[in-house]
Amino acid sequence: RERWSARTMARDRPSPYEEGAAFFPLSAGACHRDVEPFMKHSHLKYWAPPLLYMGLIFGISSMEQPPLPMPEFEWLTIDKLYHFVEYAILGGLLALAFAKAPPRGFRAKWGWSAAALIAILYGASDEWHQTFVPGRFATVADWVADVVGAIAGVLSVYFYNRRRKRTSEKDLLR
Repeated sequence: RERWSARTMARDRPSPYEEGAAFFPLSAGACHRDVEPFMKHSHLKYWAPPLLYMGLIFGISSMEQPPLPMPEFEWLTIDKLYHFVEYAILGGLLALAFAKAPPRGFRAKWGWSAAALIAILYGASDEWHQTFVPGRFATVADWVADVVGAIAGVLSVYFYNRRRKRTSEKDLLR
């Protein structure tokens, strides 16, 4: 599959970048088709959900008292389960975005690690953010639940994609 570029859009004329034009996207006879878009529409449908979800997490973390029931058990608060599920969803959404629409110049095999790392760092920043919200506090246990959830979400998408790829390859061989 060929990438969208000035060459694929206008094969009969060389790109102004190859002619030694100054680096300005619309100089030396270039047109809007010569400039690669920042994000393709197909990429947007994969990257919008994790970014919107991160905004939702930030919004809920900014509340003094989140609108969620918080029953406690002896050995576990339901809060840790919320953290696990919250970051499993974020890790899965990021993994899906990296798998289906990796950023330009990004190696696909690093997408799984990048998704987990971004979710883990976002969990750490979320815990830090909660220290500034009245009535909220950060704990290492919450962050550990975020980390485990993020890794579980990324791994679930990884194994789902791997299994789906194997079954499609088997169908092709038949």
